[in-house]
Amino acid sequence: MPSRRTCILLAAATHLALNLRGAGGPSNNSPSVAAAHDEGPDVVLTSFVQYDTESQNLGANTRLRWTFKPGKDLFVVWNRGWRHLLYTPDLALRPDSEFVAVKLRWTFRE
Repeated sequence: MPSRRTCILLAAATHLALNLRGAGGPSNNSPSVAAAHDEGPDVVLTSFVQYDTESQNLGANTRLRWTFKPGKDLFVVWNRGWRHLLYTPDLALRPDSEFVAVKLRWTFRE
């Protein structure tokens, strides 16, 4: 059975996708939400949040791409993970990992 995916247009340049069955079909039970927002052709912000029902962990990835000249892009990526401690009776998630990465892509043209 293919995964169910719902796409909602929030604004002229914002898209939201909700996947309730998991990206891999029935064997993968990881609901996720993905969103993208374009501020014109030069700035794009994307986010992806996924919950793993097996490990009960939650992960988030947010990426900003700014093309300041054709062939010259700046990326800023933020990743965050939360872990559910299986031996605790509550449903609280504890911060597990976090990092920020900055990347500059420069294309040399003749």
